[in-house]
Amino acid sequence: MMSKLAHKSRALVRSLRRWAYPDLQSWNIEVGTRMMSALAEVYWSSTGTAKIMLSKAVAGWPEPALIGLISHEISHISTRGEHPAELNADTDATQRGLGVYVAFERAFIGRFRDQSIRGKQDRYLGYVSLRKRLSAAELSALDQLLGDHSLVPDRRAASSVPHDIAVSRSAGRASVLVEGRHIDLGRVPESSDIKIVTRDGVTQILVDEIVVTTLHELG
Repeated sequence: MMSKLAHKSRALVRSLRRWAYPDLQSWNIEVGTRMMSALAEVYWSSTGTAKIMLSKAVAGWPEPALIGLISHEISHISTRGEHPAELNADTDATQRGLGVYVAFERAFIGRFRDQSIRGKQDRYLGYVSLRKRLSAAELSALDQLLGDHSLVPDRRAASSVPHDIAVSRSAGRASVLVEGRHIDLGRVPESSDIKIVTRDGVTQILVDEIVVTTLHELG
């Protein structure tokens, strides 16, 4: 039975594609939920298929924050993970008119300032930077949403949970993007399951339940 989060997220993805992502209309984008280390994971293939997985931890999120998170993931598909991947995803979503929701999501998770990753070669935009990219009308809409949800952005510590993970497949090969780090997994069958697990600052990438890469101190 489909969870409320999965049902809601699928509806949001359909709406977002119609409204903001006409270039992905021909793509088959599935949506699912499960317990995982990051807030979200996104997988896509050169065949025009993709899957967005959301952590069950976001089930209680307000809708604007959920839209912001999903928009960032869809923009990963649209930009094909081109580096700097996280900055490009944030910029793409904002340029498509979804910056209000991305900014709300960053305020909701406490990411007030930009978060540099991969030795400052990439970054997630923080609430402050995103506000600077919005029009007057968008700023008004954002402030209205913040007020409606009694959310006051502050400088509290951001969530330590990894924001998102991207996996791409092409020509029988696979690569993973984790907090700005690009890892080439080489040849991986399409039927293989790729999983990322993070515990105590250590991230492991598993292919068919076998650890193939271990990363320390992401960020």
